[in-house]
Amino acid sequence: VDEDGETPRSTLLDRIEAVDGGEGQLFTVHCLEGERHDVSRGDVIEFQRDNSDGMSVTLTFPKCQVVTVKSPTCFTVRGWAKEDDTVSNTSDSHSFDGLLEGAPLSFSKVKLPKTLSFSSLRDILYTSGDEETKSDCWDDDSIFAPSDLDKSFDPLRRKAVMSSMTALDMFVKKYGRLPLRPRSKNREDKEESIQKRTDLERFQSLLRKVAKPTTNQEKWAKITTQFANSCRAKFTPIQAFSGALGAQEVLKAATGLYNPVHQFLLYDCDEVLDNAKSENDDSDEDQTVVDMSPGQTYILGQSLSKKLASSRLFLVGAGAIGCELLKNLAAMGAGTDAKRGCIILTDMDTIERSNLSRQLLFRDHDVGEFKSAAARTSMLRFLPNCRIEAHTSRVGNEEDGPFDDDFWSSGCDVVLNALDNVEARLFVDSQCVANGLGLIDAGTLGPKGNVQVVVPHASESYGSSADPPEPDIPV
Repeated sequence: VDEDGETPRSTLLDRIEAVDGGEGQLFTVHCLEGERHDVSRGDVIEFQRDNSDGMSVTLTFPKCQVVTVKSPTCFTVRGWAKEDDTVSNTSDSHSFDGLLEGAPLSFSKVKLPKTLSFSSLRDILYTSGDEETKSDCWDDDSIFAPSDLDKSFDPLRRKAVMSSMTALDMFVKKYGRLPLRPRSKNREDKEESIQKRTDLERFQSLLRKVAKPTTNQEKWAKITTQFANSCRAKFTPIQAFSGALGAQEVLKAATGLYNPVHQFLLYDCDEVLDNAKSENDDSDEDQTVVDMSPGQTYILGQSLSKKLASSRLFLVGAGAIGCELLKNLAAMGAGTDAKRGCIILTDMDTIERSNLSRQLLFRDHDVGEFKSAAARTSMLRFLPNCRIEAHTSRVGNEEDGPFDDDFWSSGCDVVLNALDNVEARLFVDSQCVANGLGLIDAGTLGPKGNVQVVVPHASESYGSSADPPEPDIPV
């Protein structure tokens, strides 16, 4: 595979110095002032010289491998040895002399094809292909792609999640359905429920056949119980993430570009369960809320679902990210409270044919229409109860538009940025800081992406820091 799918960037050189490496000649590479390299330890680089300076002889330099990275502008290298070759710094001393004499003017990374191999799910879950003998795959760090620095390297969490998935598969095969969450005890069938086992008890019984905790039984019980109580419901953010991840992996396999997820990627957002109040007694359920987002209400309870439905959310931009955000918000029941809830959407741009491949709410007949108006019409086709205000006004310092000081002070509760320029982002951020509004900012650049959640009085704002200058930034 091609690990990143990008053309190597050329970086200008200042000088190269020889140092004693003990096991072979090392060279310290210094970038020109204002330049920053993009290499990491183990990368292979090649030096280059532009022959436009009138030199009649084309100089070639040996490829080198990065040994250590000292700073964003300095690193050390040694001659690169292929797997079937000796270290190249012994083969052409004149080329290395040329490095020290200042002959090369720049360098870039060398893209080396990489072959990846995968084990089958059966081979990982079972020992020697014997389906009766389970393996302790959760102890093998190499088969789990890191997705969360706090969770991905926790063997107990991995064991609990993998075991719960296996137990869930056994439950479905045995009972033909997903487990139900235990109902509250103040039911008419209280006596009957005492006599029968709950689905949670059935699930835990199957789980004990798969694995048992050796340490921290309290944490084990919490993870597995949350898994059993929430696995029945569909949760829009997780569905969107899983769908995008699956599509991404298909594209990687089809093109041979970018590193695929190696074997397993375990992702969860169980933090939301800690903050959600359990509402197992559904005798006084607001059926409107349940109908709009049944999975979300099942997992998080009515209070959070009602809060989202009654919030005024300001979505700035209806491009690729804006369409995805609008779709997700509507599917979560945002803006469905008839008294106050609303999604306020604005975008000045009109739809071009080139937008159709990546902006999912638009079709051929929408070309030439304003993005905000077309997005609203598209959303109302499958969620007519969602209240969406579509605007075509610019978000900026204008005093005569709909987004004046009164709007920022009382017209919205949370702002979501789907913008394509930094200036507008900084303006929205300044208004959120001044008015104590939450902000979610997102941007993309090809396969790269960035998201920042700004919580008033709890996190830094978008404009509080600036990334190092790069040729391109996600917008």
